[in-house]
Order: sequence, then structure tokens, then C-alpha cells
Amino acid sequence: MAGADYTPGRLSAREQANLLRRYPVMIPSLCSLGLTLEDAIAAAYNTTLLFYAIKGDPPFAVPEDILRRYSFGEIAELCELQGQVQRGDVEFGLSGEADA
Repeated sequence: MAGADYTPGRLSAREQANLLRRYPVMIPSLCSLGLTLEDAIAAAYNTTLLFYAIKGDPPFAVPEDILRRYSFGEIAELCELQGQVQRGDVEFGLSGEADA
């Protein structure tokens, strides 16, 4: 992914719990943008997952900042990478101009 400047990292147990508590809050606003309920749930979960997983400077202030920075396709790619990091398949994610 061109221009990635944040690194997905492993989630702590607290971050995992916060993810499950926080992502449902985004669903209504995503539905109001025209997404189906299923797509809104997936987008809300993935966006909130990245909010907790991305370790950058400065960090994102709210999950909605992820939507302002990345497209849905980029979010999906970063979530796949984050899953690999969480499982221990890769040691680190993207940083700098990885694919530029």
C-alpha cells in the first residue's frame, strides 16, 4: 500500500475489550452514508480495530480519523496485515513509504 505511515501492532487485552465495546457506536453513522447493515458492521469493526492497532505518531484521536485517512480498501488491507501481526505471522507491519 503506497504511503502507509503507521504500523499495526498487537492489541492488548484492554484494547480488544474496548474494540468490542466501541465499534457498534459507529454503525448508525455508516448506515446513514448508504452502507448496508452488514457492510456498516464490517466497516465499523475494521475501522475501530485499526484505531486500537495502529501505532503511530501522532496517534489517531478517534476511530473516525481512520475513515478520514484511509479508503475502505486500504482499511481492509491494513486489517489483514494487523491480523498477521496479531497471530505472530509477521513481526511488524508497515512504516514509512513501504510501497512508494
